[in-house]
Amino acid sequence: MNYVIAKHLRKRTEYNVDLLLQDYNSIYDHPAWEDIPIKIPQQLIRTKPAKAYQILADAIQNNRWQMPSWIKENKIEYHTYDKIIAKYIDRSHIIKKQITHYVNDLKNYDFVFTDGFGAISALLAKVPYAIRPFGSDLDIFSFENNYRGKMIKKALIEGRAIFAHGYTKNLRKLGIESKRKVISVIIDINKLKPLKQNRNRIPEFFIASRLDFSIKGTDKAIRAFAKLLKSYDAHLFCLEFGSHIEEVKRLINSLGITDNVTFYNFVASKPVLVELYNKHDAIIGNLNYGTLGTTELEAMSCDKQVIAYVKPEIQIEKDFPIMNSFYEEEIYNSMKGVCDGSNLPTGMRQFIELNFSPEKFIAEFEEILQTN
Repeated sequence: MNYVIAKHLRKRTEYNVDLLLQDYNSIYDHPAWEDIPIKIPQQLIRTKPAKAYQILADAIQNNRWQMPSWIKENKIEYHTYDKIIAKYIDRSHIIKKQITHYVNDLKNYDFVFTDGFGAISALLAKVPYAIRPFGSDLDIFSFENNYRGKMIKKALIEGRAIFAHGYTKNLRKLGIESKRKVISVIIDINKLKPLKQNRNRIPEFFIASRLDFSIKGTDKAIRAFAKLLKSYDAHLFCLEFGSHIEEVKRLINSLGITDNVTFYNFVASKPVLVELYNKHDAIIGNLNYGTLGTTELEAMSCDKQVIAYVKPEIQIEKDFPIMNSFYEEEIYNSMKGVCDGSNLPTGMRQFIELNFSPEKFIAEFEEILQTN
């Protein structure tokens, strides 16, 4: 996401913006992931990362993608003694090394926009900063009683602004709700848009979030879909991505619905996701957490029905044009609505254009730059 933000700031403003790649982030954070079609099996990423990165490199070469000159890298060198220190002396050693590694780089800038970890680096560099935190920054790390938790909490409190449309209760617990900027992401509406597709023979549902029972509520979606099949002919599609892939497959098998479920054996880059959003009739997002993520917003930008769960705390959450569903019966009824074409939300894309366009984000961002 920071690549998208940097790109639009460079395109639409006169700011001299660089993107500093954090070496500890995953393959999914490579800027090319936003621009070119890439499909890599998750198992390969986890067990044979060198092969996964080779697939990425091949995709970059085949699509003639070039790293922009304004993207900077400063790789971290790890040594055997780092592991020894982390195991026997200081469990926070690797995290401290990752954080301090970028402090000198950030001293070269007038302002930093980053996630929770990067905010600690900016704090140590004594550079003004704003934060677009990951969900884990606000929901988990900032409440940990360790080095990481204490420093992320301190960084959140001392930052100039927090770009987050959810996590209201945790912002209140931390005493930083007043720093919140609601327009937390840029949805590239020129890329994430409806595409002309042939009408599906039967309703198709796509679980676009990672497969996870406790965090995403995937098991509820599977059971609700099995109930749907008692009255409707429909098909469910899933990415083989997440912590509970095998558990999902076992559940599907135990419910006897394997013929109505298809797995995509890869993790998808943004252009691939755009195709998948458009291919299916409804997108299933997070059914447990109570906050919408980028996936749901992207699907809405493609003007797709979204079945997800939001526990509304602020106005924008109350206005989300989604099929708000938490309990299994609610999820089933939402799926039934898609099949019947009844009681469906409208104006999904218009909502994104109004609230999460580049212009909206940049207006909030410039307001922060002008404050002291």
